[in-house]
Amino acid sequence: MCAIRQRVALRTIKCTSTRPTRSPTTKRVKPLLLVDFFFGSERCTVEMRVNNGEWIRMQQVPNQLDPAYVALKQQEQEFKLPGRPLPIPVPAIHMWQANLPANLPRGFHQIEVRVRTLFGDEYRDRRVIFVK
Repeated sequence: MCAIRQRVALRTIKCTSTRPTRSPTTKRVKPLLLVDFFFGSERCTVEMRVNNGEWIRMQQVPNQLDPAYVALKQQEQEFKLPGRPLPIPVPAIHMWQANLPANLPRGFHQIEVRVRTLFGDEYRDRRVIFVK
């Protein structure tokens, strides 16, 4: 039963995007990792690490639209699919973000996300990214 629960929960941790943000002090572009933990709340702890490094605590982003859902809604409008339309995207409270380290060398890197819920459950997910 526990294994099934973990498999279902791992689907709810979704690295939805890495997008660049500008640092105001250095004018360098920092890649931003956005994580969607659907059953998350302000009482969850969400952390990430790159290549088995130190855990970095992620910040909850209130009123953030899920970029994956927004893209899906745009595709629906572009292709005029039949049937009932998707609901309009609304801000979510289950999104967290953190900047990836700025000094990542070119190549493949593993990002691992760890979530601890208020009940003490822990869930993890991993993704591999490529830095150009």
